[in-house]
Amino acid sequence: MSYPLRLLVVLFALFLAPPAVGADDKPPAKPEKPGDARRAALERAGYTPVPLAVEPRHLAFSGDAVIGTEKVKFDLDSGATWSSIDLKLATRLKLKLGGEAASLGLDGKQVGRWAYVPGLKLGRYDTRKDFPNVPAQAVDLSGRPGAPGGVLGMEVFDPRAAVIDYPARTMYLRPTFTTVWPRLEGKWAAVRYEFDGNKGRYKPGDGAVEFKGGRVRFTSKDGVKEWGFHLEDELDLYRVGLFDPKADELADGFRYAGGGLLLRLNGDTLSLVMGEPDEFGAPAGSGLLLVEYERAK
Repeated sequence: MSYPLRLLVVLFALFLAPPAVGADDKPPAKPEKPGDARRAALERAGYTPVPLAVEPRHLAFSGDAVIGTEKVKFDLDSGATWSSIDLKLATRLKLKLGGEAASLGLDGKQVGRWAYVPGLKLGRYDTRKDFPNVPAQAVDLSGRPGAPGGVLGMEVFDPRAAVIDYPARTMYLRPTFTTVWPRLEGKWAAVRYEFDGNKGRYKPGDGAVEFKGGRVRFTSKDGVKEWGFHLEDELDLYRVGLFDPKADELADGFRYAGGGLLLRLNGDTLSLVMGEPDEFGAPAGSGLLLVEYERAK
């Protein structure tokens, strides 16, 4: 499985325009560097800059990261489907390891074991703004040039709309939430449902969901409930984590409010599967609820 490169933007050096001469012949102000202008524009768009370095021996870009309290060096590999963490580091951090998984990257095909990396910080960017854990493969990276502690792949870049400014040695990331928000914002009216394999339609006014002020508000005949939420990109849909709006999402021990949702957007149609879904649907025997909404007019 590979992520498209649709959101990974590679920026090259720009030529500087000659400064204008003032009418009073004063020395012209120092021109703004293109990298500074890009940085300011990206930060206004919700991005966080992450400093990068170039490894001179193999001309690879890398960055400093922190997992918990441990400092780690991560290489960048836009050809890798998934991110990786060194197996010895994963063991030292006492990460729970799952089943085997394969991935492609600069080193070709590699097989590792699934791990979920908690509290990964890349420079000032804290991945807990997206979801508490970053999925990665635990593999032996000791044979890779420079023996990094991890490798960042498209699973990190793509959902966070990564922008890499190579001349300025800077990577910019923003939460999936920020990128998707303009498509979500507003009120959506419930029109159809499927519960445990049984289908039906809602009457006008029976249900709605509204995305406003960075929160989500569910309305039904039983009342109104408002949540803070995170989004995790899962290719053609999003996993939603709901939490108390007053909760500190960066605090140790942060937990979601129980249950889980899968969300799919298709133009002016929004669908949610509620419960503990592993796949998008609510077939008989699942105990799940699928609700289809249309953007309110």
